[in-house]
Amino acid sequence: MLKKTIGGKMFDRKLVAILGLLVVGVPGFAESRQSERVIEEIVVRAEKKETTLQSTPISITAIGEVEIDKRGIKTMHDVQYLAPGVSFNQTGPTGFVTMRGVGVEFTTIMAEPGVSLHADGVYKGGAMSSTIAMFDLASIEIVRGPQGTLNGRNSTGGSINIYSRLPGDEASFEAGLMIGDYDRVRYELAGDIPISENFKVRLAGARDEREGYIDNTNLGRDEDGEDYSIFKASAVWTPTDDLEVILRGDLFDTDQTGPVYLFTTLVSGPCCDTFGGLVTPTPSPWKSTGDTPNDQEVEVSGVSLEVNYQINDSITLRSITADSQQDLEATRDIDGTSVPFLDSYRLEDMDEFSQELTLIGTSGNLDWILGAYYYESESNYLGEFNFPALTPIFKGFYGAAFGLPGPLPTLAGLAERIVPDSGRNDPDLLFLDDAIYEETESRAFYAQGTYSISDKLRATLGVRTTRDEKTFVQTSTDNLFTGDTCVLQESDEDWNETTGKIGFDYDLSDRTFVYGSVSRGYRSGGFDGGSCFDPFDPENLIAYEVGAKMDLSDTLRVNATAFVYDYEDYQARLFTPLGTETLNAPGADIQGLEIEFDWLATERFRLSGSISYLNTEFKDFSAADPMAPENGFVDLDGNHLLRAPELQANLTADFDIPLEVGLVTLRGEFAYMDEQHHSLWNTDIGLEPSRTMTNFRVFFDPAAYESLSVSAFVNNAGDDEYHVMVLNSGLVGGTTTAYGAPRTWGVQLRYKM
Repeated sequence: MLKKTIGGKMFDRKLVAILGLLVVGVPGFAESRQSERVIEEIVVRAEKKETTLQSTPISITAIGEVEIDKRGIKTMHDVQYLAPGVSFNQTGPTGFVTMRGVGVEFTTIMAEPGVSLHADGVYKGGAMSSTIAMFDLASIEIVRGPQGTLNGRNSTGGSINIYSRLPGDEASFEAGLMIGDYDRVRYELAGDIPISENFKVRLAGARDEREGYIDNTNLGRDEDGEDYSIFKASAVWTPTDDLEVILRGDLFDTDQTGPVYLFTTLVSGPCCDTFGGLVTPTPSPWKSTGDTPNDQEVEVSGVSLEVNYQINDSITLRSITADSQQDLEATRDIDGTSVPFLDSYRLEDMDEFSQELTLIGTSGNLDWILGAYYYESESNYLGEFNFPALTPIFKGFYGAAFGLPGPLPTLAGLAERIVPDSGRNDPDLLFLDDAIYEETESRAFYAQGTYSISDKLRATLGVRTTRDEKTFVQTSTDNLFTGDTCVLQESDEDWNETTGKIGFDYDLSDRTFVYGSVSRGYRSGGFDGGSCFDPFDPENLIAYEVGAKMDLSDTLRVNATAFVYDYEDYQARLFTPLGTETLNAPGADIQGLEIEFDWLATERFRLSGSISYLNTEFKDFSAADPMAPENGFVDLDGNHLLRAPELQANLTADFDIPLEVGLVTLRGEFAYMDEQHHSLWNTDIGLEPSRTMTNFRVFFDPAAYESLSVSAFVNNAGDDEYHVMVLNSGLVGGTTTAYGAPRTWGVQLRYKM
C-alpha cells in the first residue's frame, strides 16, 4: 500500500483516491441533492420549558443533531470550541470545565464543579462526568452565567445541558463505520422500534478504539490510547394525550492507557532541589520514558425516569427521578520520567440519586415555574502513592535520626498502609496513602415568574433556597514525616443559601430583543482531602449582564453580551510539597464581552463563529507559592484567574458544491485561545501559551443513495502542541504536563434508513 509522509504522520493515498472518485463522479447517479441553508429557529430547554433561542433572555449557545454530527463532537474537548468564554482541561480522570473564569480546582471524584453538567435534565456530579464520551445526542446547550434559580446546584459559572435522541414514530436503522490513523476504528448502530402507537423504543451503541499517541520508549509500548463502548436505550410511553413517560438508561465503559503525565519543567530552589534533582524534563510530547504503565478503567451507568403530565391547558407537572454510578481504577506514573520517583494507584466510586418535581404554568400575563429538588451522593476515594527513588534517601535520613551507623535496613513497620495486604505495595517503599468517604445531601425549592408588562416588555423574578449537608471522613498515613496522625477524622458541615435572579427583556422590533439581569450563584463548601481535615467555605457570585439578540436580516444573526461578576470567597487550591490545601480567597472581579454570529453569505456559503474578551483579577488575596517558598506570602491582587484566556475566537465556514452525482460540502473550523494560567501566581511556570485549533472536513451525499453519506476529517491540521493539563508541584520538583491530541484524520461511512 502506497503511503506518503505528511508532517511526520502517515497519510493513506488509497483513502484519498476513494474520496476523489466519489466526488468526481460515478456513472448512473441521479440529479444532485440540493442544500437547504436557513437560519433555524432553535428550540432550547435551559429554563425548564421549551423556548426559542432568540427569545430566551440569557447567554446561551445551542446546536442540534445535524451540527453535532458535522462537527464530530465526541467529548467535552470538542464542546469547548462551540461557544465563547469556555475552556476545558483534564487531569487524569478529572475534567475542568471553565466558563468566564469560573470552574473547579479539585481532582477527586467528589469534586463539585463551578459549571454544572446536566444530561437529559439530570444533574451529573463528580469530577469524571465531564470526561465521558458523548453519543447519539439531539442537542447541546451551553448556558453562561450563574444559574442560581432553575439549575441551581453548583452552577456559579453556568451549565452545559445535553439531550439524547428519543425514539421516533417510524421504524429506523442507522449504522456508521469510521477508520483513521493510530489504528482508529469506530462502529455505531442505532434504531427506533415503534412497539405500538403509544409505545416506542430507541437503542443505540458505539465502540471506539485507537492506539496511543505517545511512544513509551522505556516500557516499549504506546500510551494515551483508548478503547470505549457506549450503550444507550430509551422508551417513550404515552398512554393518554395528557401523560408522557420516558425511561432512559446508559452505560459507558472504557480502558485507557492515559492520560500521560510528562515532566516538562525542572524548577530550582528550596521547594524542589532535593526531590526535583532526581528527574529531568521530557524532550518531546510524543515520547515518554515513564517507568510505570499508565492504565485507567472507567465505568459509568445510569437510569432515569421522566414523567410529564398535562394537568390542564395551563399547567404541566414534570417529575425526573435518576440514579447513577461512576467507578474508576487507575495506575499512573506521575513524574513521567524513567526515574521511579512517584507513581500512584487510585480507586474511586460515586453513587448519585436525584429527584426533581417541577410545575410549569401560565396565569394571565404571568408565566411561572415552581420546583423542588433533592440530591444525594456517596463517594469513596483511595489513593496510594509510592516513592521508590526517594526510599534510599529516607532510609539514610531515618538511620541517622535513630542513631544507627548506617541507613535504616527497612521502612516496613514504620507505618501501616491503609490497605496493607492489597498485593500492590512493597512495605519497604516510601509511601503516602489517603482514603476519603464523603456523603452529600442537598435540598432546594425554587420559583421563577415572568410577567408581561406590555406586548414588548417583560420582567422576571426568580428565587431558590438551598440546604447542603456533607459528612467527610478521612484516613491518611505515610512513612515520610507524619505517620498515622490522621485516622478516621470525621466532620459534618451544612450550609444554607438563597440565590436568584431579577431581569427585564424588551422587544425593540420583531427581530431585535434586548435584556438585562442581576443573578446570584452559589457553590457549596467542602473539604480538601489533600491535607487532613481541611474545610473550606462556599463561594458566591453576583453577575450583572446585558445582552441583545438580533436577526438583522433573513441571512444574518448577531447576539452580543456584556457582563460584570463580583466573585466572593473563591475556593483556591494550592499544591504543597506533601499534598494540597484549600483556602477561600476574598474574591475576584470579572468583566467580559461576547459576540456570536451566523451569516448565510450566499445560498452555498455560510460563516458562523464567536469572539470573546475576558478580564479577570483577584482582589485582596495573598498566598505563599509552594514553588517559591523563599518569597513568603505574595500579593496576588490583579493576577488572572486560572484557565481564563483573555481572548477567544472561533470561526466555521461551510461551502456547498452541488454536482450531478451529489452534494459536496467543504468545511473549515478555526479556533483561537489566548494564554491561560494554571498557577495563582501567574508565573511562567504553569503558563499555557496561546494556541489555535484548525479542523477540515468534507462531506459527500450521493444523489443516487439518499440513505448514504461519506465524510472525511483532519483534526488539528496544524499539528499544534497544546496542553490539556499543567500542574506545578513542589513534590515532583517542577511542572508536569499532559498534551492534547496531535494531527489526526479519519474517514466515515454512514447509513440511515
